[in-house]
Amino acid sequence: ENLLGIYHYSFRIFLSVLLLVVLLIPIFIPFSGAILETSKIIPVVDDAVYDTAIAIKENSDEDSVISVWWDRGHIFNALADREVQLQASPKMPHTYWLATFLTTDNEDVAANIIRMLNCKGSIKVFNLIKSSKGNLLAVPLMKQVLAQDKSTMSNFLEENGLYTGIYDNIYCEQPDTYVVIMDDLFEVVDSNTG
Repeated sequence: ENLLGIYHYSFRIFLSVLLLVVLLIPIFIPFSGAILETSKIIPVVDDAVYDTAIAIKENSDEDSVISVWWDRGHIFNALADREVQLQASPKMPHTYWLATFLTTDNEDVAANIIRMLNCKGSIKVFNLIKSSKGNLLAVPLMKQVLAQDKSTMSNFLEENGLYTGIYDNIYCEQPDTYVVIMDDLFEVVDSNTG
């Protein structure tokens, strides 16, 4: 009788667990695809990431800056012990400008974007242009400003009636900047474009 009681109790636990699993399946199924898809794109610290971060740490000044896509920013910050422009999650408008830097074929634009990001000036430049020209013209004018080289920027700002503080938020004292581009970033871009 005692053996039967233990068997009966174990059987009830088994049925309870089975019922719980059956009830949780409809809840888990919608998330399982997303979990599997996310696991494919979660950044991994492989030898290339580790070796690059350590090489930057060993061969750079402490005030150097690393420019890397946001998904690995916190990894480079921890391993290289250097400031990273984007960490852990995308932050607008910073992410927008870093994406523009990575995709532009205009060297002046790329150099000015990195300078502006190093000066922590993306929001300041936008606000200075917006206060002078309004919200609708701010981004198009900002793109035109960033397309200027150092010799033409002051004249361009003056001709367009823009506040000269914009120049200072692009041409501040620049730290050494290490731009790290991973192959998988371009794989994601390619798969999204066709």
